[in-house]
Amino acid sequence: RSLSTNRLSTFQVNTKAGSHGSGVVLANADDGAYVLTCSHVIHDKKGVRIGFTDRGGKRSFCQGKVVVDDPGEDLAVVKFDCRFPQTVTLGKADAVRVADRIYNVGYPYDFGEMYGEGFVQKERFNGIILTPNGLMLIKDTILAHIPDGAGTSGSGVYDATSGSLIGIMEGAM
Repeated sequence: RSLSTNRLSTFQVNTKAGSHGSGVVLANADDGAYVLTCSHVIHDKKGVRIGFTDRGGKRSFCQGKVVVDDPGEDLAVVKFDCRFPQTVTLGKADAVRVADRIYNVGYPYDFGEMYGEGFVQKERFNGIILTPNGLMLIKDTILAHIPDGAGTSGSGVYDATSGSLIGIMEGAM
């Protein structure tokens, strides 16, 4: 798998509240597609939709319905009423080691699609950190050095060697 393939499985997830994050397409079904994102992107928000640009450059949106919302794990799956050109290939987070190269594709701020690359800093990180919003519990997480920003939550994190999905961006510190 390559960056160009993984770009086709990553989209901006929007809410009527005006917030957004990113999401990755897990599967296409006959009646739509299932997209993985972070719970905090969609939790308690109305009107979840996904934005994309077609080959002609026209901006379009698909409506979504939350089918899984787990705020404790900060994970959500949204079913959208459209299909997408590509799904992610799932990898194993325990396949990467400290200093392995990784990358993500996401939608920070209002910059549009952006690519970031970095490396694994720590495997299976556990701890409590202080954020601008208070204390945040981190459990069994890959700690990574990779560019991010508001809107990259829910974007896929990929093993640079295999191109497989090993996690999603959860928090910008």
